[in-house]
Amino acid sequence: LILTIIVFITLVISICMFILQVHFEIYSRSGYPIVLGWYENRLYGVYSSPNVGGVISTLAIIFMFINSYCLTIKPKKLEKIFYIFYIIFALVYISLANSRGTLVSFFVSILFYFMFAPISKLKNKQYSIKAVLFRLTIVILTCICLYFSTQFIRYTMSYVPYVINIIIDDAEDDNKVDAEDDNKVVDTTRIEKNRQDIDVSNKRFSIWQGYYNLFNKKI
Repeated sequence: LILTIIVFITLVISICMFILQVHFEIYSRSGYPIVLGWYENRLYGVYSSPNVGGVISTLAIIFMFINSYCLTIKPKKLEKIFYIFYIIFALVYISLANSRGTLVSFFVSILFYFMFAPISKLKNKQYSIKAVLFRLTIVILTCICLYFSTQFIRYTMSYVPYVINIIIDDAEDDNKVDAEDDNKVVDTTRIEKNRQDIDVSNKRFSIWQGYYNLFNKKI
């Protein structure tokens, strides 16, 4: 619970950075720049990388489910309300982080959960052929819903900074609002998608292939 609360606070701060459209750099002791906030159409937030923030958010959700359903201590009403808010903010961050690695880790977590968690509806036939097919169907449908939910959240959130800006400015000048029509939507498309001949794996496949070749040589 404490871990989830800490991550929740970081998510709130990160989403506020997106709404305010701010980003800045700090430098590590080695002089390496660390980007924070909204940068290159992805939400870094308070994390040094969208991938790091996304994975931490996913892990906190996993720990939340373990705390709620795998342990003997049942969460109180306030804890359940907090968990609901946490999941909402986590999904918003994951959507804006636009991290494929995070989605993959989320999908794998869903796969393991529904394939191994006991389902009361199946009773004593937890791993019969029909039960396995039932579990796989749940996994596929859940992953599809999660994917399209992140797409919808990303599209919806792209309008939020403009709306908040209008509320803050209180629409002082109608001409100014008209002049900024082109900036109503925040571009949330990963920059690499606009480039040609881009490796969508960010060289991950090449790295994995290198490890595989090295492993074969040792054998």
